[in-house]
Amino acid sequence: MAIIINPHLDPKTKIIIIAVLLLFVAWFLGRCTKQAKIITEKLPSDTVYIPKPYPKVEIKIKERLKPYPVYIYLPDTARRKKLEKQTIINSIQAKGNDLIIQTINPKGIIFENDYKLPDAMPPLKIDANGNIAIDKTQDRKEKRKLAWKKIKKTTTMVGVILIAFIIGRGG
Repeated sequence: MAIIINPHLDPKTKIIIIAVLLLFVAWFLGRCTKQAKIITEKLPSDTVYIPKPYPKVEIKIKERLKPYPVYIYLPDTARRKKLEKQTIINSIQAKGNDLIIQTINPKGIIFENDYKLPDAMPPLKIDANGNIAIDKTQDRKEKRKLAWKKIKKTTTMVGVILIAFIIGRGG
């Protein structure tokens, strides 16, 4: 069985006819199918209830650990006594060409010493232990800048010489 739709109908009418046919087919199929019967049957439980408490389980320890001594050490006072007799460096600040070192003497008096660094000296790195090292990364950057300046100067000089040579030859 073929469904023939008049080809002269507008598209909206064709869509409506097809939708109504699909709804009819869906309704028809829904009516024809058999519905499953739901069986609600109470099944007997296989658990047996006995009103007695569970027996207590006792754990017997067969091995006994032998006691061992525990040593508690006092804090190390030798280092503290040594530090109390020395001058302690509190802080080190490097600002430009100035180096500021703050110290505390054994009597508890704070001193601040200023040192002038030479202009040509590269920047310093100071770690928490007080070790001072020259910051080589900064030094490398300055060397690269100087190298590029030299390259620029030589290329401009070569360019000037070439232009003078071309003009001197007459064009």
